[in-house]
Amino acid sequence: MSTARWLALTFATVAVVGTVALPQGWAALVALVAVLALLGVALRSSRPPPLAERFAPAPDPVEAIEPAPAHAWREVIDMLPLGIALLDDELTVLDANPAFARLAGHPINSMVDVSLIRATREYDLTAAVRDRPAEPVDVQLTGGRHVRVQVAPLDPPLLGGRAALMLCIEDVTALRDAQRARTDLVANLSHELRTPISGARAIAETLQSASEDPSGRARFLDLLNEELERMGDLVQRMLRLAQLESELEPLELETVAPSALLAAAAERFGPVAGRQDVRIDVEQTATDPVSANPARAGEVLANLLDNALRHSPPGSRITLAALAGDGSDAGAVRFEVHDEGPGILLQERDRVFERFYTGDAAREGGSHTGLGLAIARRLVQQQGGRIWVADRFPGATLCFTLERADGAPLVEASDEPGAAG
Repeated sequence: MSTARWLALTFATVAVVGTVALPQGWAALVALVAVLALLGVALRSSRPPPLAERFAPAPDPVEAIEPAPAHAWREVIDMLPLGIALLDDELTVLDANPAFARLAGHPINSMVDVSLIRATREYDLTAAVRDRPAEPVDVQLTGGRHVRVQVAPLDPPLLGGRAALMLCIEDVTALRDAQRARTDLVANLSHELRTPISGARAIAETLQSASEDPSGRARFLDLLNEELERMGDLVQRMLRLAQLESELEPLELETVAPSALLAAAAERFGPVAGRQDVRIDVEQTATDPVSANPARAGEVLANLLDNALRHSPPGSRITLAALAGDGSDAGAVRFEVHDEGPGILLQERDRVFERFYTGDAAREGGSHTGLGLAIARRLVQQQGGRIWVADRFPGATLCFTLERADGAPLVEASDEPGAAG
């Protein structure tokens, strides 16, 4: 009961008792006081609330939060790029998302309610999950992919209490390839630098003992300079390849005549070929202009000509050609550089474009770094073309394509295409 009601009841009792027990004058006085008290209590209890309370906004009604449906988790994991599967304690696959099915190589329906080993046919993956590793574990799948495996218990379990484990696999193949490429790069670079450094050291030691022979001193100085140039050339080409692979160098394509590119390359390498008793001929040129960067297209031809000169015997010739593309290259112009050297073995034709690859025994020799064709491949790819070794004997024919232009004004090719490889 409220305080006002207690006071009203008290004064009413006092008024009744006073009227009966007290004299008439005092009874009237007590009754009057009781009535006034009751009126005050009534007025106080009926007083309107303060302005702040009257004009305060009504509180929003609290909405009941409905529990998420049992299938809500599926909508989330289906959007994830990571492969996720729900397993029971016996490692039976209860459900999986599309990314898991893609990495496992099997449709989801064929894996549900099947043991993990039968669902994926991956023994190493199943063994890793069975061990319940606390940290991520890398596993190689039978198809060659590398995945990172994580296993986490589900508390509370999903799927009506059946799904006790969540298996997560992440494709780290690209990461492993990058790590391997970096390791190979360091190993190859160390190997390539070891030879000129050892040669320079040996020449310097010999030079110290030949100080009294002016002719011998000059000869060893020339040899030392050659070794230093070889190291400088290797560093420059490594920097060039790293610059191309980073794609930080701007690329602007222009309309260029194939004949201009071939003529500039032949003119540039003509003196070098003459000293080796090798002739460079431009046999055939397509009339359609190409969309290319003149400097980079010239650099591609320079690397291919440098490779051809290295393997051309004295008295031979190198032929350059630009032909209309056919088949899948119908919208491009095919450039060819053909030499009369020992050729490239069939099993080596893809590897010659790898960095530091110097070819089979038939084409070994010289002081090249094995980076020229790797640079050429990257340059061609950046301009939207492809590069390969043609199936043509004798000798070797290296081909690459550039897309045909759309009729923009021609740009003259420069005779300074960049460093050869």
